[in-house]
Amino acid sequence: MLERQNPFENDVVFDPREAEQPVPGLNDGALATLVRRFTRLEAEPHPRRYRTNLKAQLVLSPEPGYGKSHLIGRLFRELNGRATLIYLRPFQEPGAAWRSILAKTVEELDRPDDASISVKRSVRPTQLDTFAEGVIGFLLAELIEKEIVGGDYGDDLVRDLRENPAKAFGREGEDPFLREWVRDESDFLGTLFVEALSALDIPLKASPAAWISVLQTYCFGEGGKEKREACLEWLKGERSWPNETAHEGPSAEPAGSHDEPARAGEPGRNVSSFARLQDFLVLAGLCRPFVFCFDQIELLMGNSDLVAEFGAVVDELVTFGLNHMVVVAANLDPWKRVMEKNLETAFRDRFSDPIELEGIRPPHALELARRRLAGGGMEDISRFCDEGWLDEVFRERTPLSVRDFLRICARRSVDGAAE
Repeated sequence: MLERQNPFENDVVFDPREAEQPVPGLNDGALATLVRRFTRLEAEPHPRRYRTNLKAQLVLSPEPGYGKSHLIGRLFRELNGRATLIYLRPFQEPGAAWRSILAKTVEELDRPDDASISVKRSVRPTQLDTFAEGVIGFLLAELIEKEIVGGDYGDDLVRDLRENPAKAFGREGEDPFLREWVRDESDFLGTLFVEALSALDIPLKASPAAWISVLQTYCFGEGGKEKREACLEWLKGERSWPNETAHEGPSAEPAGSHDEPARAGEPGRNVSSFARLQDFLVLAGLCRPFVFCFDQIELLMGNSDLVAEFGAVVDELVTFGLNHMVVVAANLDPWKRVMEKNLETAFRDRFSDPIELEGIRPPHALELARRRLAGGGMEDISRFCDEGWLDEVFRERTPLSVRDFLRICARRSVDGAAE
């Protein structure tokens, strides 16, 4: 007979998309602050071509276990359908930060476009599907409004192409005729989409023709997994694309700069990776913004070069990136002791005033214990969380970290109090 799992053993969030439902009232203020600041990115009408004055949002935990990753999971659920969500753990190779961030960003884009699903592969639509639909939908709406492409298209379709492209392209049970048309006329439309990008003054560092072709192939093509994988490789800068030098608009850089896949160890690889990421953020002005969440950055702190590079990364994102919000979650003591002392003053100024996490108090603790016990098949918690025991737990220290409370509960469960 299998031993019953202790319902309190799971005290670490490894993937924010798997975070359990929050206890009402715990760190609601921190979440509200992040969501409120994100809404500034949505204020301008599309296309958004200008930088929003938004610092990197610094979330500080008094110590490990206060719920940094859990808060990111809550933010992902809150912004589901409103943002492209990118979860990042620290890069570990000095001089290759942007290569690492770009690769992880593309991996996150290939995940399901549903923040409650943690499966990484084989689930459609992905975030990249939605990104592609947003970009192509906006450009197609431009072409229809300007009567560059003809047809019996009403105002409702044009509005949906801008505001709800998934519906316009038949993903939500609607007639998929438009998706099929975009697929069947990909070459003809691709040329027009490139021209529309130029007319909208959307500057890209890589070939606009390649960008359009990659997005069409990934989202609207019939090539299956192999072609979608090829698209991901191009987005990471790991391969060329057949039409990279074709139909280049005035904003495209000469072939041989960012258009060519960088070789391993090439000095410009890190720079070209940042350029590719900037293109993502420019195109996000046609659809929904990005949210980059840096977590577990304590892993950087044993290496002064990594600390310095992290500061430079945040500085460049905040200064040169468009259509995105950066969230950095850290523990208070190492942030004050290592990061602040080793970051250049200009880099420190790129961070917001700290958004501080709260610890758990008796009412929240009681609700968390109830949920965990109910999930383990034990509905009655009166013997487990009697008032005397709970008072004893919080007598010496209030509040506690969530992790510390779960560990106390795990030991109590082992001792047989929940039997």
